[in-house]
Amino acid sequence: MNNEYLKLVYEALSKKIKLTESNSKALRKLYEEVAEELIKQAEKSKGFNKAWLNDYSKVVKNRLKELENNMYFLNKEAIDASSYIAAAIQSNFFQHIGEKFKLDIPKDILRAIYTVPEDVVLKLLSGGLYKDGKGLNERIWSLINKMDKDINYILAKGIVGNKPYLDIIKDLEKYVEPNAKKPWDWRIVYPGVNKQVDYNAQRLLRTALNHAFYLSSMESNKRNPYVESIHWELSSQHYERQVKRFGRDECDDYTEQNRYALGQGNFPKDEVPIPHPQCLCTQYGVVSKSMEDIGKELGDWLAGGSNKMLDEWYASIV
Repeated sequence: MNNEYLKLVYEALSKKIKLTESNSKALRKLYEEVAEELIKQAEKSKGFNKAWLNDYSKVVKNRLKELENNMYFLNKEAIDASSYIAAAIQSNFFQHIGEKFKLDIPKDILRAIYTVPEDVVLKLLSGGLYKDGKGLNERIWSLINKMDKDINYILAKGIVGNKPYLDIIKDLEKYVEPNAKKPWDWRIVYPGVNKQVDYNAQRLLRTALNHAFYLSSMESNKRNPYVESIHWELSSQHYERQVKRFGRDECDDYTEQNRYALGQGNFPKDEVPIPHPQCLCTQYGVVSKSMEDIGKELGDWLAGGSNKMLDEWYASIV
């Protein structure tokens, strides 16, 4: 395996991890702002009744609509950023070769390799990647709709049960505040209500980031003629997060298979499985040629030498 290429892969993965962490914090902050505003509005009342609940429900819907819009733009920007981080692996690879061997690689080649195809992002936004066909908008709407129903259920149950309004506010705060600890009987008192308000939103964000990176990586790998196959590498956390708690999953099978006779854990460029939600495994291109061999081959070709493979590659990307 070409270690210089692998270094570029791990640098990109490090950037993706930082992107995930920063966006996760931004998402948590969006929920915290909603929680603060909804609690503040509830505390203005001196007591709750059905009439108040109807008015408050309108406040909730308006604020959750803002949250829905903010979540969409946060996810969209994260998807774009993750896509470009993945695409940059291949362009950085060729730039590195050009600098190392003083090759004047045409800009149209670098541009074609780095460009993220529109259909990569559209697949995620429209739901074309998934069996249920649900796009980003629809998934976020489902999360917001569930939150709206949960809030109304907590309030309505408290009012019908003649619960002191201060206790109702405390329960509402426990629900809407992402960091709030729930009592042991939360699921008994409020069956079906989410225990952590932003859990599924965080899950959606991480999955969108991972799938954007995966799709862009797979497309850009196809544009690198020196990538022979795609390797599936288990996350360093795979045993603790998955195997130890729940047993083996499909990722173990992927990393052990050799049904394509390309080496253990390797897949053809167009046969790589889609990572499951929240998958932390890595899929990267396998480059066996050394930088020296690649640099010499590219140098000869750029100087006018005959190379059918590179001629066909150039014609396919520009």
